[in-house]
Amino acid sequence: MVQNKWKIRLQLTKPVTWPPLVWGVVCGAAASGNFHWNFEDVAKSIVCMMMSGPFLTGYTQTLNDWYDREIDAINEPYRSIPSGAISENEVITQIWVLLLGGLSLAGILDIWAGHDFPIVFYLAVGGAILSYIYSAPPLKLDDRSEKHVFIGYDASSKGYKLYNPNNGKTIVSRDVEFYEEGTWNWEEKEDTYDFFPYFEEIDEEALTPNDSTPALLPTPSTNEASSSSKGSSSERPIRMRNIQELYDETEVINDLFYLFVDSEPLNFDEAMKDKRWRQAMEEEIKAIEKNNT
Repeated sequence: MVQNKWKIRLQLTKPVTWPPLVWGVVCGAAASGNFHWNFEDVAKSIVCMMMSGPFLTGYTQTLNDWYDREIDAINEPYRSIPSGAISENEVITQIWVLLLGGLSLAGILDIWAGHDFPIVFYLAVGGAILSYIYSAPPLKLDDRSEKHVFIGYDASSKGYKLYNPNNGKTIVSRDVEFYEEGTWNWEEKEDTYDFFPYFEEIDEEALTPNDSTPALLPTPSTNEASSSSKGSSSERPIRMRNIQELYDETEVINDLFYLFVDSEPLNFDEAMKDKRWRQAMEEEIKAIEKNNT
C-alpha cells in the first residue's frame, strides 16, 4: 500500500514533463562558457536539474491537478485525486513540500555560486507565482465556455452537434461537458438588441410626404451620395426593420423537434427509409440472436 501511494505521488508530478527543464539546464551550462568537468560544477548542475525538474515542475503539475479536480471528476473520474486514491491533505502536503524544496535548492545555488543578489531564488519564486496564476482561482483565466443544446452527432466527424439558442448557430465540437440533469430556460434571453440587421426594400409610391419612415434611412456617405446621383432614379431606398416588426410577422414554432431533423430519425418509418439505420438494426438483431439475449 505504501509503495502504491508513492507511485501515485510520482504520477501527480508527471515525470514526462521534466526532461525539457533538465535539458534547459544542460544547454544553459554549455552556453555560459564557465562550465568545467569537475565535481563542483557537475554537482551544481545536478542540484539545478533537481530544482527545475522534480521539485518546481512537479509542484506545477500537482497544483494544476489539484485545481482541476472538479472537472476531472466529470471527465476523468478515474484519475488519482477525483477517484480518492490519494487524500486531499496528502495532495496539499505534496504541493507545499515540492514548492519549499524547490525554493530551498534555489537559495542553496545562490549561496554556492556566491551571488550578491539571489537571482536564482527570485526566478524560482516568479515561476512559482506564474504557475499559481495559471492553475488556481481567483487569478485563473475566466471560463470562456458557452452553453449549448446537444442535438445529435455529426455524420462527417467524431463530434457532437450543438445548438446555441442565443445566436441561433449550430456548431460541431468534441470539447464538451454534458450536464444531463440540466435544462435550458427557453424563456430567458441573454442578449437583447434594439434593431435587427435585416434590410428590406420599400415601395416609394407607398410613402407619403408625411410618412415618418424616411427618418429611419441611414445617412449616405459622400461617396454614396455622388454615386447615387449618377445612378438610375428607379432604385428603391432601404430602411432598417425594427425587431418588434419581425416578431409580429414571424410565426412562433413551439415544437422544438425541428432541431433534430438533420441528426436522427424521429420514428420507425423514418428509420426504415434510411439505409444506414436499416443496416444498424439488422446488425443489432444478429447480435441479439447470436448471444441469445
